[in-house]
Amino acid sequence: MVCVRKTIKCKIIKPTELKLNQLNKENNNIQELLQLEKFGLDFLPIYNSLKKKVYSANIQQALRFYKKIKLDKEYPISFRKDLLEIRKTDNKLSEYWVKIPTKQRKGGLKLAIKSQPFLFEDYEICESKLFKKKNNWFLNLTVQKEVELNNTYSSVLGLDLGQKYMGVSVMQPSALMTPKFYGKEVRGIRRKYDYIRKQLGEKKLLKEIKRFGQKEQRKVTDCLHKISNEIVDLALTSNSTIVVGDLKGIRKSAKGRNFNRIISNMPYYQLTQMLEYKANWSGIRVVKVNERGTSHTCCKCSSKGSRPKQGVFNCSVCGLKDYNADINGATNIGNKVSSGYILEDGATLTLPETGAI
Repeated sequence: MVCVRKTIKCKIIKPTELKLNQLNKENNNIQELLQLEKFGLDFLPIYNSLKKKVYSANIQQALRFYKKIKLDKEYPISFRKDLLEIRKTDNKLSEYWVKIPTKQRKGGLKLAIKSQPFLFEDYEICESKLFKKKNNWFLNLTVQKEVELNNTYSSVLGLDLGQKYMGVSVMQPSALMTPKFYGKEVRGIRRKYDYIRKQLGEKKLLKEIKRFGQKEQRKVTDCLHKISNEIVDLALTSNSTIVVGDLKGIRKSAKGRNFNRIISNMPYYQLTQMLEYKANWSGIRVVKVNERGTSHTCCKCSSKGSRPKQGVFNCSVCGLKDYNADINGATNIGNKVSSGYILEDGATLTLPETGAI
């Protein structure tokens, strides 16, 4: 059993003018308190006066989470899990309602939220954060549940994280599926906004650089969600365990400025994090293996081959020629896991004889 967490973004919908004012007051008072903390002015009378206007647990959470406070930055309101209450109702405005603790409303502020359907009785609510974006309020609701991961699979889905594509997947046995390529557009997004930043930098438009950076991040994150969802859905329908290369070892042994630039500019860590929690949430295991040697080893005969070009792999021993290097790498990553593979938690990954690699 593993404990899996995920965050559900919920929009606060149609709050009354009174509730909106109360929410803004709670938020504004917390922001002022944090700014006074930054400058070490917590001894001033205004500080004690503001503390009386904020729900005590909310300011305690803020001071706990935000150790390094930046000037003029607005921080989300963090709520303790035991003080949040979610209810499913028959209300016409919204199916789900949240009650949050505030000093402005005795007994808590009840707000309608727009969210994806889910069963709260299956989850435990964790510390969550409320934040304002433009003129709207959102609740990042964090939930967790205990999941029993499967130890028996019909196949292995090897995933290679590359430069041209975010990921390339190969299923073993290979007859079950043709290789799939994911996230070529991420590289295009990175290049586009890198060019825009350079242009804006020359004009010293720092605010515009920040705005475009946020837009870039939203687009990339959206792509990563789609990629991870597609891979997990594929693993579920084929009853596959997902095997991905662990880039930690590669980073330590990386040589060359070009390789380091590629690694740092592509959001591999973010993708693997998404992939792991989404797969685990559905009971699918994600196995991380050392990626060393997978790009230069022949997936057909295990001999050392060559890479005449970035995307091409050749092997002089078995005659493999002009083979896709990403497919070769993904196959080798999948080959590192076989029947009887011992997992970190001590469990044994079991593949049926017909599905063994």
